Amino acid sequence: MKIKIGIDPDCAKSGVASFFPATKRLVTEAMPFFDLLDYLRTLRDDDCNHVTVYIEAGWLNAKSNYHKASSLHVAECIAKKVGANHETGRKIVEMCNYLGLYYILIQPTTAKWTKDFCFKVTGQNISNADCRDAVKLVWE
Repeated sequence: MKIKIGIDPDCAKSGVASFFPATKRLVTEAMPFFDLLDYLRTLRDDDCNHVTVYIEAGWLNAKSNYHKASSLHVAECIAKKVGANHETGRKIVEMCNYLGLYYILIQPTTAKWTKDFCFKVTGQNISNADCRDAVKLVWE
């Protein structure tokens, strides 16, 4: 069975969407880094020939911090978090290489899905923004 895994990297919990195109089954979860490693390892052990991992690769954008901040301190905090998320994404790429999983880097270029829009497209009520971003990577 073909499985598409979308991952929106985050330094605390990455948004993960597991999509089964044949049945249109969609499962989402926010996962800490090592839970994600265990999950990907399980997929590899089951049958990695049918797994494609789609990773949001914000570090591919020339400018990755478009947030307006009320102060220099707030701007620095946002930039630090964005950088940490990017490094988490690079480590997920390293993880896929280590596990022998096929992956595709997706450069974010469009607006984020709102909760309402995601429901309209998928029929699922997904409140976590990172999970919605992961769904966006794999939904057909």
